[in-house]
Amino acid sequence: MDKYLNYIIESYETTLNDFKKDEEVESYFKSEKDFLDCINTQRKILELSIMDFQEQKLQRHIDKYEKFYLSLDFPYILLMKYFNILKRNAIKKLQTTPISNDQDITQGIMNITFCIDSCKNIISNIFILKEAMDFRSQEKSKFQEFQLFYHHLSWIEQIVHAILEKDLQYFPLKNYKECAYSKVMLYPESLMVCMDASMCKQLELLHELVHKQAETFYRFFIRKEYIQAYFVFKELMENVEKLLSLLKDLYYITYSDLENSFFQLLEMLSYSDKKQILTVVDIQRLKQLNNRYGEDKLDKIINEIEIFLKEKTYQDPKHNLLIRGISSSFYLLHINCKDPVVYQSYINDLIADIEQIVKEKFSQLEISFSVASFSLDQKVQYQRDELRRIILELKNRAKLENSILFYYKQEDQNEIRKWLNERYFTINFLQKKIKNKEIGVMLQPIYDTKTKELYAVEALARVKDNGKLLPAGMFIDTLYEINLVTELDMLMLDAILEKKEYIMDQNVKIFINSSAESLSEKQYIDKLYVFLTNFEAGRIVIEITEQQALNNLDILRQFHKKTNVKFAIDDFGTGYSALKTVSDMVEEGLISVLKMDGSLIDNLDKEVQTQKIVKIIAQMCATFSIHSLAEFIENEETLQLLQSFDVDLSQGFYLAQPMIAEELYAYNIFEHRT
Repeated sequence: MDKYLNYIIESYETTLNDFKKDEEVESYFKSEKDFLDCINTQRKILELSIMDFQEQKLQRHIDKYEKFYLSLDFPYILLMKYFNILKRNAIKKLQTTPISNDQDITQGIMNITFCIDSCKNIISNIFILKEAMDFRSQEKSKFQEFQLFYHHLSWIEQIVHAILEKDLQYFPLKNYKECAYSKVMLYPESLMVCMDASMCKQLELLHELVHKQAETFYRFFIRKEYIQAYFVFKELMENVEKLLSLLKDLYYITYSDLENSFFQLLEMLSYSDKKQILTVVDIQRLKQLNNRYGEDKLDKIINEIEIFLKEKTYQDPKHNLLIRGISSSFYLLHINCKDPVVYQSYINDLIADIEQIVKEKFSQLEISFSVASFSLDQKVQYQRDELRRIILELKNRAKLENSILFYYKQEDQNEIRKWLNERYFTINFLQKKIKNKEIGVMLQPIYDTKTKELYAVEALARVKDNGKLLPAGMFIDTLYEINLVTELDMLMLDAILEKKEYIMDQNVKIFINSSAESLSEKQYIDKLYVFLTNFEAGRIVIEITEQQALNNLDILRQFHKKTNVKFAIDDFGTGYSALKTVSDMVEEGLISVLKMDGSLIDNLDKEVQTQKIVKIIAQMCATFSIHSLAEFIENEETLQLLQSFDVDLSQGFYLAQPMIAEELYAYNIFEHRT
């Protein structure tokens, strides 16, 4: 043993006492025994090293205690602090002991320093191994299948693998410019995730930093400078965690509102030179399928389809992106398409495979798809709402034609652009009319079916345009799309008040339509309360659909209690009818009229089965002591049938078309004669 290294052994007790005074040290050990076990192991390793003072043999001695260090629940930095205190105390003891000359002291300091620093260096290598093992043992992220996350994570895992295998030939030595990051960032999935410029700039800087730190770590590690390598590796892994955490945030933000993120991407890409094809796969009659087979079974089918589509489309993530929409539609984006004819064949095969999967796994279910695939016009900068409307239109066309529709040619794009321009005109037109309050009212008479006397008038919204009154029904879907239906309903109240003198002069009720959106808006309800102060009690009937009655029952009860206004249920008799709700509303005095769906009356004179339904509804209304009302009466035969079924009220063009209030008054419709 080197005579100078004996000073290390002689300094154990002093070092132990000095070290124990450190509050950080004490907090890391549950007991004195744990602490002493750790320190005594260090002592054994050092004594073996001192007796066999060669770096190669020192490595072998420490390797024997690798498991000890890997399981050691003690911070690396405190362990290094222990060695530094020991080195300081050993050198101090050497310097205070009489020695023949200064050269011996210098040599002794060098030997003590070399011995302890060599131990620190080799132990640091084990702690690098420990950090790598900790990273590998982390729970796998649910985002790891996504492109940006996958490529970064796989690169880090290669570094960890090289450390754990103790073989740097596995180390992925590449700078940030050579990384797949730049390539993957151009994938449509990555573009969708990285639309937040500030976060993506931060991601880019972190990506560059971790690559530079990985290079620095490699240089220290290959030279066996493990102390420096440990600190660089520790910082590297911390920045890797930041990088992966930022990616998680980006993916989470994107996928928490995936459909909207997808349409944002399409909007952004319309400013680029990338040729895009968007394919929409829609399950037809989804609501009916849910009712028939149950949501659980249908979800299982949709999940199977999604898994298959992902497997197929993710074979080429550079060009493809698949998402599942809110309504269980699937959107497939393909960018930089080289040959539309080939891609059309690919879509045909894809749909055929989906249909085969459904047939094999769910043979008892009748499921059909509507599919539309269209090339986005590179001359058009699409907005999100425009794209949604285009998709809805194409889905409807595919459903009607019951085939896969492809719109890849220039004439197809021209047709879509023409249709889009028309829609633009409609939206701008309606926004302008609502803003300028250019809304009028027409009144359509409702008669007693037996006596043919006027019972009420229904107020119908009209859009004023160059002296004409356009039916609001022409635009109602668009008004719902652009969230202006409540504004329309409020303007209708104003329009009725303008004609109040013509209406109030006659002893008739006024039917006013209210949308579900309006009934849930406080502003509209408040305005309706004020509106009612202008009319006699019992003159106003609010017309709502049966679904509105279901969804707004508490609001209707409160409104009736405050105003005593009753409701007419519109569109009754088709689809799902909540008879229990209607019955309850009748019992509470909320309903005065049940208005049959127009589709029941359209061909009443030709359809025997429909006649039975109408007769049953009329009988039910009589039982409930409320009025039954049939609309869309177009001929005498229908009117006579309704009279024979004891339907109370009638409305339709055969009896009277909608008129302006002045016209209704002037022609004395209130004394209508047959």
